[in-house]
Amino acid sequence: MKIRSATSERIQEALKIIREYDLVSPSLLQRRLAISYYQGVRLMKHLERIGAVGSNRGKQPRKVLINKN
Repeated sequence: MKIRSATSERIQEALKIIREYDLVSPSLLQRRLAISYYQGVRLMKHLERIGAVGSNRGKQPRKVLINKN
């Protein structure tokens, strides 16, 4: 149960961060949230599943699909 709530909190933090940008990447989340690169990648996958960011485009940053409000 703690793992889910920690992940949910991290996703909420990431959603606040990505609203500031047009394009985001795992390394951006890594720097802003002080997490490992691989945690940033997993977080990006969660954000893609919920429709907050676009699909993976190789090394290019992903497009943010949610409103900035």
